[in-house]
Amino acid sequence: MKYQIKKTIEEHLKKERIYRTHGIKVLSLFFIDRVANYRSYDERGNPVKGKFAEWFEELYEQEILKPSYKDLLPFDTEDLHNGYFAQDKKGHIKDTSGETKDDDDTYQLIMKDKEKLLDSKVPLRFIFSHSALREGWDNPNVFQICTLNETKSEIKKRQEIGRGLRLAVNQNGDRTFDKNINKLTVIANESYEDFAKQLQKEIQDECGVDFKGKIKNTADTVKVTLKKNYQFDEKFIDLWDKIKYKTIYKVNFDSETLIKDSAESIREIPEIKRPLLISQKAKFDITDEGVKTTTTGTSLPIEIEEPFKNIPDIIGYIQNKTELTRSTILSILKKSGRINDILVNPQLFLDMSVNEIKKVMSKLMINGIKYERVAGRLYEMTLFEGEEIDSYKQNLKTVKNQDKTLVESVGDLLV
Repeated sequence: MKYQIKKTIEEHLKKERIYRTHGIKVLSLFFIDRVANYRSYDERGNPVKGKFAEWFEELYEQEILKPSYKDLLPFDTEDLHNGYFAQDKKGHIKDTSGETKDDDDTYQLIMKDKEKLLDSKVPLRFIFSHSALREGWDNPNVFQICTLNETKSEIKKRQEIGRGLRLAVNQNGDRTFDKNINKLTVIANESYEDFAKQLQKEIQDECGVDFKGKIKNTADTVKVTLKKNYQFDEKFIDLWDKIKYKTIYKVNFDSETLIKDSAESIREIPEIKRPLLISQKAKFDITDEGVKTTTTGTSLPIEIEEPFKNIPDIIGYIQNKTELTRSTILSILKKSGRINDILVNPQLFLDMSVNEIKKVMSKLMINGIKYERVAGRLYEMTLFEGEEIDSYKQNLKTVKNQDKTLVESVGDLLV
C-alpha cells in the first residue's frame, strides 16, 4: 500500500507539471476501507495521523525534491491532502457503510468544496475517502485513483473508477477534449491483468460498452525525447511545412450510394435464427466466506417456436443508433430483401443491421472527407517545446537508420 501511494504521487506530479501550462489542476483520489488508517485519535481524543497520512507526507516530500518539480507546488505538505469521512456526535470521524445519515452530511461537505477543488490556488490535491463519493460527485479533474482497500472492495470497480471518467476542466471552466490529457491512471491493489479483465467485464455487462484494448498498463510506458536541433532537420522542415496549417473538414456522401451499399451488406449477413432457451440448475452454499454457487445441471438448448407478436419500433431503433432519416432507413430495409427476418429474431436482426449500416457509413465518410485550410492560421512549432512524450513499448518501431527518425533511442529500442 505504501508503494501504491508512492506511484500515485509520482503520476500526480508528472501530470501537474505538464497540465499547469493548460490551466488544469490535477487531483488524486484514494479509496480506503478503514478511516483509522488515515486519521485516528489518541487517549485524550486529539486527532493523530494514521499510517496512510504519514506515508503520504514522507513519500511526497521525497518526490517533490526532484529538480524537475522545483517551485511546482509552493504549499505546505499538510495542506495538500485531506480526508472526507462521516463523523459521530463528538465530531470524531468513523467508518460507515456509505448509506447512513452521517454519510449524507459528508457528501454535502465535499459537494460544497467541489468548486474550490478545481481552483489551482487552493492547495488541496490529494483526497482520501471512505464511502462518501457517490455517483453525484463528478469532479472532472481526478486523474489518479488509488485503491487502498485492505480487504477486497465491496464497491464495483466501475463505480470507483467512474469518479475519474470525466472531461477535464481548466481554470476558465472550459471542458478539455484532448485525449492526450483526458487519461485516468488507476493504481490498483491487484495485478494489471486481473484488474483490466474484471473491469472490462463489469463495464461491458452493465453498460454495454466494449473497453477491450482501451485499458493499458502504464508500467509498459517509456519516455521518448526528440533529438537536439530536430527543428533544423531538412526532412522535418519539409514535413512541417505541409502539416502546420490549421484546417477545417467537411464530410460529404451520396444518400443513394449509402442506401445501395447498406442494403447489399444487410443482404449478406448470416442467417437469422430464433432465440434459444437454456435452463440451468445450481446449488447455493452459504458459508462464513460468503455465498458460493455450483452448477448441477444444464438443459439442452430449446428453440423458441412461437412467432414474435410485439415487434419493436424498427425504424426508430435504427435511427437512434445511426441518426439517418426514417425514409433512408426504410429504403435500406426494403432493398435488403431481409426485412422478414425481423419476425424470426427482432433484436438480433436490428443489431446486425445497425452494425452493417455503420460500417458502410464509416467507409463513405472516410472517402468523403475534404480538408480546407483556414486562411492565416498556423500551428506554432513551440508545441513541441517542454513536452514529454510517453509511449507504450508495443507502439515503438525499430528504425535501423537513425537518420530517418527525429527521436532519441529508448534503451535498447530504436524508435
